[in-house]
Amino acid sequence: DGIKVAYTGDIRFHGKGAHKTEAFFEFLSQNGVDVLLIEGTRINENSLQKLDEPQLREEDIKQNAIKVVNSNKGKLVIADFGARNIERLEIFFEIAKETGRRLAITMKDAYLLNLLKSDGVNIIDEANIVIIESKREQNRVWINEIKKNDAYKDRFVTIPEIGKSPQDYIVCYSFWDMPNLLDIEINGGAYIYSTSEAYTEEQMFDTHRLLNWISTFNLTPYGLEVGDDAIPTFTREYHVSGHASPRDLLKHIEIAKPRYIIPIHTENLLSYRDLLRSKLGYNFQIITETDQSGILTFDL
Repeated sequence: DGIKVAYTGDIRFHGKGAHKTEAFFEFLSQNGVDVLLIEGTRINENSLQKLDEPQLREEDIKQNAIKVVNSNKGKLVIADFGARNIERLEIFFEIAKETGRRLAITMKDAYLLNLLKSDGVNIIDEANIVIIESKREQNRVWINEIKKNDAYKDRFVTIPEIGKSPQDYIVCYSFWDMPNLLDIEINGGAYIYSTSEAYTEEQMFDTHRLLNWISTFNLTPYGLEVGDDAIPTFTREYHVSGHASPRDLLKHIEIAKPRYIIPIHTENLLSYRDLLRSKLGYNFQIITETDQSGILTFDL
């Protein structure tokens, strides 16, 4: 019936893909939109009060991490980030080059990067990337695929080799990889926690275990702190969300100028509604109520 509906999915306005998100909202501004379904993952009851706080960007993460690497010359540096966060991997690859180190990735990481070559993302062939040999999980698909690929036969490095010259590497490890370090002697270093904070009880247990490993190897954690109550705190200087900030959401709703807004992907629907009302007034209809069957009904 000529109704224009737009759905944002998960969005953010910084990093390599920021221009695409900006182009999407510019398209909406130029062509009009009746109904905008827009995410609000980061909206909470404190969003209005914290609206003007500085927002970290991927470039901030890079600069903060470079400072850590430079302050740990001659020592092991571990970077912990999500395995599928390719943009963060690229950032640590840049950090490794700029600080005179090589980026050491797991065989599982190498398998993923090898697959991405067919999509035009070719990081794995960079000379400054090496692949850590794994003694565990020998029958895993990714280990066999990478081992039999002649393109990578000269790219492997062992943990003992890293232990002999830790100053030459940034090691892409996480909690699950830490037992591999038992094979070497570590004389201090840095553990950069560059991934999302724990949200569930089980994730918090894993964070406690991770901190025990970090302490065992005499590493200094960055991005993680433990207070007197022994509860981990995620300090966020080395990780930024994949979701738009409340301030960016408000700005781009104003750009799009929809007739109706349907907030999605949020656990704080009423806070989202109140934030929109407070900052944008009543220029938009905000749809938050469903009928008894859970269906949204409104007149266009």
